Parts: sequence; structure tokens; C-alpha cells
Amino acid sequence: DLGPPSRASSRTPDYPGGQLAWLEACLKYQMVVIAVGRRVGKTTFVRFLYLREAAVTPGLYQACYMAQNHKRAWAFYDSMLQAWDKIGLVKRHRDQGQDRWIETHSISWGDEPTVNEGAVFHFWSGEPGAHQGTAGEGLNRAVIDEAPLIEEKAWTSTLSPMLTTTRGKGLIIGSPYPDGVGFDWVEREWMKGQ
Repeated sequence: DLGPPSRASSRTPDYPGGQLAWLEACLKYQMVVIAVGRRVGKTTFVRFLYLREAAVTPGLYQACYMAQNHKRAWAFYDSMLQAWDKIGLVKRHRDQGQDRWIETHSISWGDEPTVNEGAVFHFWSGEPGAHQGTAGEGLNRAVIDEAPLIEEKAWTSTLSPMLTTTRGKGLIIGSPYPDGVGFDWVEREWMKGQ
């Protein structure tokens, strides 16, 4: 249940401002890296980010969510599809391998005027070999979840170029796994903001 926009938490334990602070940062900055422990609401936060950002984006909003494998990408797709279908937001959807997406009707936020004409949310796997087949979309937002478990090419060769034509924004999230294949590149991105 996504509930009303006010349900993003400001009381995430050990993270001042919690999801609301993350939301403010994502709306303000071109690139945000959130590297925190497990089970603090990072992935749940992405739902709020997508709806909030889409609501204030004129025209069609396009975003992607990349997980470390097909199973995780599908699970997030399925949870979003079920939640959004319940509230009548889903216009159409598709689930065929990397061609996994949800198209929505226009999205509004509170009492703000609706400027959005709908959205398309893609759900991709960041597994080696899988992410290369996703190129070509112009994105307003790219999210890479559990990034320390995903190779750097998924960001540099696949997602980042999709943000250039739209001046889209990036969000890298995950728990810091020092043994993960992507730990070093995520750490470099994190250090750019310090």
C-alpha cells in the first residue's frame, strides 16, 4: 500500500530525516547515493520518489529501476503493479524478460495542479549481459538498487547515457557490501558527494 504521499517516513532509525530527507535530496540534486544498512526502507522509498517526481514532471515521465538480478527486478515490478493497480493508476503493463514495464495514467500529488501526462516505469536486471539489452530509452530517473552487487558497466554504459538527453537524475542505493562486484565504483560515486 503506497498510501497518501505523507506516509514517507521522517523517522527512519539512525538516519536523520529518513525517507523525507532522501526525497528532498533526490528532487534537488542530479545524483544521489544512499548507502545504508539493510531493512531501513531504501527500496520502499523509491515508490514515493517515482510518484512525487512524476507528478511534477510535465509530459511523459520515464524511469527505471535496476536490481541485481531478474528475480529482484520482477519482485519490485510485481509489488508496484499490484499496489498501483489497486488504486487505478495502471494503464497497461508488460512482463517479458528485460521488457518489463508499467505505464500509468497521469499522476498527481496532493492539491498541486496535474502537469504529468502519465509515466512509464521500467524494471531491469543488472546482471552481466542482461543490462546491455535495455539501451535506448531517454529517462527522467534511473535507480540502481543494491548497486554494490552490480557491475560498474550497468551504470556507466547502460543507465548513465539514458539520462543525458533528458538531463535526468540518478539514484544509487544499496547496503555497502565490501565483497560485492560493484563496491569500488559505488564507493567512488559516494566519495564525490563528500
